[in-house]
Amino acid sequence: MQQVTSVTGRRKRRIPKRSICDALEITPEQLLTGKGIDPEYKDADMDYEVTRSDIKILKQIHSLGDAQYKRLMAYMKALQKLEQMESIVED
Repeated sequence: MQQVTSVTGRRKRRIPKRSICDALEITPEQLLTGKGIDPEYKDADMDYEVTRSDIKILKQIHSLGDAQYKRLMAYMKALQKLEQMESIVED
């Protein structure tokens, strides 16, 4: 982080916009306005694609209370165990 002296003589910390944009691989205009950013962007390192339905599900999950969230996580674990057991039986 750079320190910049303002007109009033106070020192401020400033995060260089260029490094943020480089890290996010976007332009300063995209950073400030959001224009031109593809909502269906797929990172080359990811082996899955985030879709609009995924975003809807995440929004619903974030709106849950703590108890509901814990219950959902327990259901997901139980479902994974059930699928594992079914695959053992099928083999």
